[in-house]
Amino acid sequence: TPPIYKEMRQWFKSFPDPRSVDVIQQLGVDFVILHSDAYSPDAWEKILAELPRYWPAVSQVHQVGSDVVLEISPPVCPAGSENIRVTVTPAELDGLPNAARVTYFNPSPAAFMADVRRVSQLKFTNNTAKNFTEPLVTPAGESQSAVVPLAEFQRLANLSGIRSASLGRTILPSTLAAVQTDNLTGPNWQSLGLKFANGPQLTAYAITPESPTVCSLLTVGLKWSGGLPNDSVVVQLLDPFGRPVAEQTSRPWANGETTADIYSLPLPGSLPAGRYGIQVKVVDENGQTRPFLTGQGVEIPGEQIPRLPVVIRPATLPASVREKGEFVAVFKNGIRLREAHLTQRQVARGDWLRFSLTWTAEAEPDTDLTVFTQLIGPDGRVWGQHD
Repeated sequence: TPPIYKEMRQWFKSFPDPRSVDVIQQLGVDFVILHSDAYSPDAWEKILAELPRYWPAVSQVHQVGSDVVLEISPPVCPAGSENIRVTVTPAELDGLPNAARVTYFNPSPAAFMADVRRVSQLKFTNNTAKNFTEPLVTPAGESQSAVVPLAEFQRLANLSGIRSASLGRTILPSTLAAVQTDNLTGPNWQSLGLKFANGPQLTAYAITPESPTVCSLLTVGLKWSGGLPNDSVVVQLLDPFGRPVAEQTSRPWANGETTADIYSLPLPGSLPAGRYGIQVKVVDENGQTRPFLTGQGVEIPGEQIPRLPVVIRPATLPASVREKGEFVAVFKNGIRLREAHLTQRQVARGDWLRFSLTWTAEAEPDTDLTVFTQLIGPDGRVWGQHD
């Protein structure tokens, strides 16, 4: 079994979350079937509570007995190959030392799908080549690798290039390890005096853009005073429940003193709009997180440090979709939501938001039913409700 398939099984165990939903959409999956008896009661309740945050990724909902069938919408963010970065390093495979690890890093806000039906090649200066299959899926902001066994006469020192079938180009050795430089455009630096025990002090930060949306990159700049060469910095984007949804790690002091470094966090289209927070951690060479300190040198528990606030907004939908919803929900007993129609595009404070819902039923319901409708704001909270 290819390692990526094992990883995908782990990803889907956490469904629904931004990574699993985006991968499902980018793979072109049509239906997701959730069997209630495959979960504990608590886990099933959690899934049902989480699903509404991901309704933009669902075009239809069917309830079959106690099970739920989701018809998946096409992805909001198109996946592209132009920003994929490739590196090659020595590796071992089944105890054999002569192998190459080909790593694909995807900095974009959408999972990248390789065309595994086509063969890629490592090419060498002695006019030989080694075929390999690229990793099937590389999620947004993550890396995936393929370990390729080499013949005795094929050495990485003699690598002349990589012919990538999915990227549609040949990557030369001179560009294999090229690192794209991230930039902050017109940053508005905010002063911050956050001291880490036996480590650096975070003196300022900047987050751009000011109003980030999904299908984009969130850029975080950090300014430092001090720092140890073997320390790492971990920048995480946390959802409203404190769970990491994006992460980037670097070693800003590996080559000496660093006053500022920049991180780019992808915001996939499956990411629910709402209030998020940026968490910054400094990790020592033993993998231990350095605690925060007060001005008097007293340690502060990490959960007591406020996150750097970020509000992520949904992607702007075409007017035709905003005015007239194209989703259909199917409930048990043959009740179907056929259409949702908004009567105005914009509302101001104090206005009424007016809309109509069109329903059909295969048979007359045998009991009275109540329809609950909620207006969810960009912070992920309920702004209005009508029952």
